[in-house]
Amino acid sequence: MIFSSIEFIFIFLPFFLFLYFIIPEKYKNYIILIGSISFYVAGTWNHPHYIFLLILTTLINFLIGKKLGQSKNKKLLIFGIIYNLSWLILFKYIDFIISIIQNTVNIKIEKLNLLLPLGISFYTFQSISYLVDIYIRKIKSENSLIKYAMYVFMFPQLLSGPIVSYNYINEQLDKRKKCLKNVFIGFKYFIVGLGFKVLLANRIGGIWNDILMIGIESISTNLAWLGIIGYSLQIYFDFYGYSLMSIGLGKMIGFTLPDNFKTPYLSVSMTEFFRRWHITLGTWFRNYIYIPLGGNRKGKLRTIFNLLVVWLLTGLWHGANYNFILWGLVIFAIIIIEKLWLKKYLDRHKFVGHLYMLFLIPITWAIFAITDLQQLIIMFKKMFTFNEGLYLLDYIKYFKIYGILIISGIICSTGVVEKLIIKKQNNIFTISLLIIIFCSSIYYLYIGLNNPFLYFSF
Repeated sequence: MIFSSIEFIFIFLPFFLFLYFIIPEKYKNYIILIGSISFYVAGTWNHPHYIFLLILTTLINFLIGKKLGQSKNKKLLIFGIIYNLSWLILFKYIDFIISIIQNTVNIKIEKLNLLLPLGISFYTFQSISYLVDIYIRKIKSENSLIKYAMYVFMFPQLLSGPIVSYNYINEQLDKRKKCLKNVFIGFKYFIVGLGFKVLLANRIGGIWNDILMIGIESISTNLAWLGIIGYSLQIYFDFYGYSLMSIGLGKMIGFTLPDNFKTPYLSVSMTEFFRRWHITLGTWFRNYIYIPLGGNRKGKLRTIFNLLVVWLLTGLWHGANYNFILWGLVIFAIIIIEKLWLKKYLDRHKFVGHLYMLFLIPITWAIFAITDLQQLIIMFKKMFTFNEGLYLLDYIKYFKIYGILIISGIICSTGVVEKLIIKKQNNIFTISLLIIIFCSSIYYLYIGLNNPFLYFSF
């Protein structure tokens, strides 16, 4: 079950909210926990052992946290971190490790082909942050298993974030503002996010799927660029749509979850882009990798090394494949060049900065999107073989199909929809837009135009 599904919108969510608001105050946290477990069970129905893994992980981290609260035991912290990472490595990286061993020493080892548990990359990072924050005495260990389990299981952010530190959410677990006004604001966020996912991401994503079906080697330069621009918009509205729905669901039950995106496609540098894109992931890497390594406090060479580690790990976090490592290294190289000299110029000349990013964003997303490195090389040859520029037949065909959607996506990436609907006072215009977006989204869901969120695979 996903947020952008008929079952969630018309069955799970109304039933959950009804119970949540009629139940006495002292039992509301139990409703959230039971509802969240039910939500996860529905999503892992064919793989029930994944719910037991999440329950086991929650219990073990809770007990380790209590021990760390009593005694600042570094060995126990290391054990907790290794425990959490071991499951992530087993399910997400073991086949990649096996392939590296096979290629290196030419030994035949059968791959495990394990299905990635929903949300494991996100709840693993939250669990590690909880233990580290207790160890450094940023927070106190939680004595209530129910409260800690709520933090881990909370369905608005369990599957794809935002990655929330316990320090951020702790007080809200005890006391939060619940009112009809927040419910309506939450629905505004949810409907806009639903529209971004269903009306833009799912439909724009068709062009990239079509290109993969045709074969990258068979497309023109113009279609290659149109396709990767389409993918750039798809991944943005897919994940941003989920994030807005997550924030909206949180608001409905009185929680304020952190923003994950701040119009990243309006950035003038790659450094700025990743301060606006998947903000909570960047914050996690800064707080728990970059700063502990020394940040920028130990000289230029050490800063470069620390950033290299962060971006290698960021690439690997997104997927167990060489293209994600390459993507991380490319982003690292661009950011280092910016830090050494380019960013000052881009910040002063914002028009040039926007052009620079309009060129780099599709290129970096191409590396991210194409897992086969040979196909990636072909894609870059297509993108930069300008002698094919006059061959417009395939480009014209697909622009007719997807052109309006892509232009709409470009306009919506500027934040105009949020300003018109979410941030504006309620009036007939905003309510009418919400109704149109909601009804249109439900129609496309009804006719079967829906895909899982891209970040579920990360």
